[in-house]
Amino acid sequence: MKNKSSLIEKMFLVLFVILLVLVIVQQTGSINQTVSRSTPEGSVRYYFEAWNNKSYDVMYNAISDGFKKVEPTAANLSEFTKLINSSDVNRVDILLINTTSNDGFSANVDFDVIYYINNVPAPSKSNFLLIYRSDDRVPGWKIIQPYGAKVESS
Repeated sequence: MKNKSSLIEKMFLVLFVILLVLVIVQQTGSINQTVSRSTPEGSVRYYFEAWNNKSYDVMYNAISDGFKKVEPTAANLSEFTKLINSSDVNRVDILLINTTSNDGFSANVDFDVIYYINNVPAPSKSNFLLIYRSDDRVPGWKIIQPYGAKVESS
């Protein structure tokens, strides 16, 4: 009987350790996402790094919920993923990301990147307008027009 009790205690201990590790991993991921989006520049870097990692859900979270309402290709993750895959961008090299203005509510971030479209480099210099959204599904600095002609109006 004592051996059975000892075995059960060891099993509970192992289960507890596994659960603890899972909680720590979960919290670390949440902290990294929050830190990455704590500045406009960080949010833009987060977007391009997610593209390289083919983490389309992470890219999607960097876009404002308002843009998702006005742009059909951003209406849901599935449509957004189709759009990104259709671009044939294999990777994005970040050369420069620089916040040029930030009033705490909106920010303009210039970027200089090289898109590799079907492995052919295509340099691009542009900028994103971001707004701070505490009420988005995932709060933080959000890109309000990552592509296309439609702009979030809220």
